[in-house]
Amino acid sequence: MSSLVDALLHLGFTAALFAPLELAWAGHVAWRRPWWTTDLAFFAGQALLFVPVVGFVILVLAAPVLQWGALGPLRGAFGTLPGGAQLLIAVALGDLCAYWGHRAQHAWPVLWRIHAVHHTARDVDWLAAFREHPLDGLYTQALVNLPALVLGLDWRAWLGVLTFRGLWAILLHSRARVPLGPLKWLVGSPEFHRAHHAPDPHVGHYANLAPYLDVLFGTHGPTDEPERTGVTEPHPDSWTGLLLWPFRSRGAPSSEVHGVDRVDERLATRIEGGHLAGSLEHHQLAPPGEERHEVAPVLGAEGRR
Repeated sequence: MSSLVDALLHLGFTAALFAPLELAWAGHVAWRRPWWTTDLAFFAGQALLFVPVVGFVILVLAAPVLQWGALGPLRGAFGTLPGGAQLLIAVALGDLCAYWGHRAQHAWPVLWRIHAVHHTARDVDWLAAFREHPLDGLYTQALVNLPALVLGLDWRAWLGVLTFRGLWAILLHSRARVPLGPLKWLVGSPEFHRAHHAPDPHVGHYANLAPYLDVLFGTHGPTDEPERTGVTEPHPDSWTGLLLWPFRSRGAPSSEVHGVDRVDERLATRIEGGHLAGSLEHHQLAPPGEERHEVAPVLGAEGRR
C-alpha cells in the first residue's frame, strides 16, 4: 500500500511540476493526446515494480566487482578528495559511460530492439519520458551508476544527484522551452533531445544530460524541430505489446501494428462485399510491395496535440 501511495505522490508531484510548463510554453496537455495511457502504464510499471527490481539487480551484479582487491587503493585515493570533487568525477564518468552506451544502442541492432521502445513515442512530452523498457532501464542505470559504485561514492550524496538528474531528464522530454543559455551545453535542453527523437535513429544527440560530449565526439546533430517523432518500424502501441515487441520477429504480421489492436471487422466486411478499394483508401493500406502505414496517420507532434 505504501508503494502505491509513493507512486501516486510521485506522479502528482511530477505532473504538478511539468504539466503547467507544457501548457504555458506549448499549450500542450499530455492526457489529451493519443496513447497517453500507455505512458501512464509505463510510469506505474516503473514506480511499482521495475525500479526496485532494477536497483536490486544492479547491486547483485556489482557485488563481485566491488570485492576486487585492486579497488582498495583506488577507492582510498578517491576518498581523500573533497566531496564536491567526488560528485563531479562520478557524474562526469557516469555521463561518459551513458553516452557510449546510448550511442551503442543506436548502432547495434540487438540493443536497438530494446531501446526502440522508448523512441516509439509519437508525442514526446513529460509523460512520454517514462516510456522505457525495463531492460533498457537496467542497461542505462547500470552504466550511469557504475563509476559511483566502483569508486565508493557516498550514496547519500549520490541519491540527491540522481533525483535531480531524473527530474531534469523529464524536463528534456517536455514541451517546455526553458531558456537555458550556455548552461544547455552542460546539462542538456529539450530542443536537443527532441531532435534526438526524430525518426532517423542516427541523428545524434546521444549525451542527453551532457551535450558537450556530443560536441567532443562529433555527434551533435541538427537542432531544428523535427517534422515528427517516433520510429519508422511498425510497432504495437499498448503497454504489454511494447514490453514484448523487442522479442518478436519484426517482419512477422501482428494485430498490434502501429496502434491496430484488433482486426477491423468493418474492413473484413467490406472486402467480402467487394468494396476493397474503398476500404484500402479509408484505412490507408499501401499497395503490395510498398510500406504499410498505420491506420491513424503519423502526425508531427504539433499535429497530434
